[in-house]
Amino acid sequence: REPSGVAGAMSAGVALGAGLVIGGRRGGRMRVLAQRRRASQPLSGNMTEPLRKLQECLDSAVEAEASGEDLEAIAKAEEQAKAVVLLSKNGFQYFGKAVQAEKKVYTAQDMKTEQIDATILLTTEDTVAGVRNRLLSFFAISSAGLAIGFPSLRPLVLSSSAAILASLLVDLLLSQGALQSLIFDTLARVANGDYANRVTQAEAARFLVAYLIGVLPKGYSLSAVDALTRFTSTAIQAGCVFCNAQLSKEIQSNSLSSNSVDKLVCTKLAGVAQEYLMFQRAESGSVNLEEIEDLFKLLNFEKGKADGETRWAIVNVIRLLRRYEKVHTELAKAMERNAPVGECISIIERFAPECDESVATIAEEGEVFA
Repeated sequence: REPSGVAGAMSAGVALGAGLVIGGRRGGRMRVLAQRRRASQPLSGNMTEPLRKLQECLDSAVEAEASGEDLEAIAKAEEQAKAVVLLSKNGFQYFGKAVQAEKKVYTAQDMKTEQIDATILLTTEDTVAGVRNRLLSFFAISSAGLAIGFPSLRPLVLSSSAAILASLLVDLLLSQGALQSLIFDTLARVANGDYANRVTQAEAARFLVAYLIGVLPKGYSLSAVDALTRFTSTAIQAGCVFCNAQLSKEIQSNSLSSNSVDKLVCTKLAGVAQEYLMFQRAESGSVNLEEIEDLFKLLNFEKGKADGETRWAIVNVIRLLRRYEKVHTELAKAMERNAPVGECISIIERFAPECDESVATIAEEGEVFA
């Protein structure tokens, strides 16, 4: 079962693929500091040997990406981490083992039965985007007012505007907008007192859902400042970072599988889904939604197929987050205090058995995806 139009679309969209990989890594190979430190926090003294080994492998995988190593080197480091998790004797029982929703077409009535309003869930009032738009509008209006009201200042206004625009362009070209992200993310936290908590809850959901469906997290940060401090590189932006080298390979070789599409869409939707469950509307995650739309365009998905994939992913993610609500609560607390990734994974493994594994199914039969 492969997405239609993959071969033709992929050859035209390989460059776009870097922005679609799970975790939102957008390229950028510029080191910020000469000295590289370990990406994770200090290991807890009560970590088991498998967790310690996993943490070391994850640190190596993150460092390979942050240092700008090639895809093969990153993939090798990630495979070593996955090998630790997949070895049965190490006791990682919930990685990729969660019961997921049946892959079928979910109708509007099905969504109502699931008590999900997909329209609200997919409509975000992004705080960062709002701050950026207000600042740009203020800058444009102020510049125009000064140029018109004070003709003698017009050359200064024009040169200042050109300098600012040039700086923004350089930031985009050299560090994939890291400076802008740093500024706007910081201002968003000042403008919206609840924004930091929303980001924490959303990233904990992405971490949890990814692990449960078989995508291994290898690092995370909860703000642009945190990302720059923790990874000392603009190659990794704020949010969860996943072992996604295999996905990048699939994109480059025009062989993106339907299973990879499912995992990508679910991981991208998890954050806004958690905000929907907790706050009834998302105020972050608009970039993830845009990347899902870009993916569907890249794969030449017709509207019906794109809507079907999105609805299934919403049902799947919402069910997982409801079922593992206690796990999410504990995971968010751990991430808020900057717990190592290995410790976060141990929290999932420790609390998941207490959650109800039964899956509520929709009574009506649906058409299976082609």
